[in-house]
Amino acid sequence: MIDRVRSWLGDVKKDIETPDLWAQLQGERNLLGGGLFQGAENTPFTLSEQEGIAKRLLELRDNAKDHYSLSEAQVLILDAKIDYLVGATGRLGRIDWREVLIGSLVGFMLSVAIPPEAAREILVTFLAGTAKFLGNAIQAWPAG
Repeated sequence: MIDRVRSWLGDVKKDIETPDLWAQLQGERNLLGGGLFQGAENTPFTLSEQEGIAKRLLELRDNAKDHYSLSEAQVLILDAKIDYLVGATGRLGRIDWREVLIGSLVGFMLSVAIPPEAAREILVTFLAGTAKFLGNAIQAWPAG
């Protein structure tokens, strides 16, 4: 009986100490839900903005690769997503591109089974890092 109580107490302690990642994402809902981009129009990116986004995405990729020790296979998948996102800047407007960015990153994280905290950090870092290209009210978020 003592072993069961210890096991139960260990489970309770683990539950209490585990951060609520969904609550943290909810706290960042302006970034994810577009509240930050109110007033942004779905206008095309300029050539200069496309180049800036490409550069920023590559920097963010390198940071994610180093910071999260991604495997070679994970890096290849991320590279494919980055290539797609860079190409999409020439085809999509700002709002549509942001949605594709979120979908691509979430798809990447699910396909390579990144731990939830790392997934949240990567998603928020990429969104914040590209925010200056997406609308007027972007100044509220750091560039990463």
